[in-house]
Amino acid sequence: MPRLAKVPALVLVLIAGLLIGPQAAQAVLFQPDQPSLNSTGAVREARAQIVKLRKVRNPGKGFIATASRQNSRIFRLLNQRRDKRNRERADYLDGKLEEFAGNRIGKIEQAYDDAAGDAKLKYRRDVDRIEDGNLEGKRRKEALRRVKRVRDLRLANLSDERDADLDRANELIARTRRENFELYEKIAALEMKKIDAIKTTLRNLLDDLRPRV
Repeated sequence: MPRLAKVPALVLVLIAGLLIGPQAAQAVLFQPDQPSLNSTGAVREARAQIVKLRKVRNPGKGFIATASRQNSRIFRLLNQRRDKRNRERADYLDGKLEEFAGNRIGKIEQAYDDAAGDAKLKYRRDVDRIEDGNLEGKRRKEALRRVKRVRDLRLANLSDERDADLDRANELIARTRRENFELYEKIAALEMKKIDAIKTTLRNLLDDLRPRV
């Protein structure tokens, strides 16, 4: 049986890359810069109320009325805290996405401006060199046309590279925006679920106490 020739590892990597194709850059997720929901005053007060209701054995009518008012106030606090946290997260994410997009696009535009500036500077130097040289007539004009073609080709290539980089950057920005929106929607839904569970616990505890009056 003939032996197979060994293929260098680098060649295998290059082949795999050609088969798989270029991979898109990963979206950047911005975790909310917020303390946990459990650390908020509204949740701490709600938990204290839960502990208090669980300890009661023989409530009076006055206790039930007071506890009902307290529950209603806690529900309002929880709702206000939920809404405030949603607004804070939205503002934070808007700022992060704007900064992210600005940095991505700005770096590409700056790199293009720098490279285009270098190409134009080189062209001016070439023109000065030709004009200060010994070439005359048609040879001088042809030399000037040649360096102009080189400059124009360089600028066209730079423009194409910039456009391709901008397309990739805009795709990454859109993907980052979409995945962050999905993340923040999940966070909001999870917090709403936790708050609803707290409310349900408070309602059930108070309902269990009413028949004991």
